[in-house]
Amino acid sequence: MDDVALSNGISKRTLYELFESKDALLEESLLFMQQEMAEAVERYKKLDLNIIEIVCKIHKDHAEQDFTWKNSFLNELKRYHYGVYKNLTANLLSFHRFMINDFIERGKREGIIREEINVQIFVDLLMEISAFGEKRQLTFLGGYSRKEIFREVVLSYIRGLCTELGVAEIEKNVNS
Repeated sequence: MDDVALSNGISKRTLYELFESKDALLEESLLFMQQEMAEAVERYKKLDLNIIEIVCKIHKDHAEQDFTWKNSFLNELKRYHYGVYKNLTANLLSFHRFMINDFIERGKREGIIREEINVQIFVDLLMEISAFGEKRQLTFLGGYSRKEIFREVVLSYIRGLCTELGVAEIEKNVNS
């Protein structure tokens, strides 16, 4: 709390007047970050792009980010502030489930995703794959970059959901 107060140019007492505890400060900070993430996704969705182009743009814009802090932060959050951790993971899980479902339904409307795809199965499987990767921190992949994993694994997986138009969109975006 001392560091937070100092970096914000306020006293520790003022900080505790604003937030009753470390957990309250963490909750508020994480909710703010989640709102920022949701707003960023909405900005992407408003672009004049189809769903494949949006997914590729999101990945391209964030592929070079270093997420190594994420696991250590989450581990410490889980250890020292379990209630905050539990709320964060529940909120993120809900957000990602909603967004994946929304993207698939949009892809169906655009003729990019096959109509017969069972969205719920796809969402459940994708969430499990993601959870596995988070737990293992992707160390088993021998140092492949996020870009390589996206191109070779994620896009291959998405190809199986796509119509011919969707596959063509993937090829166009991968080769551009």
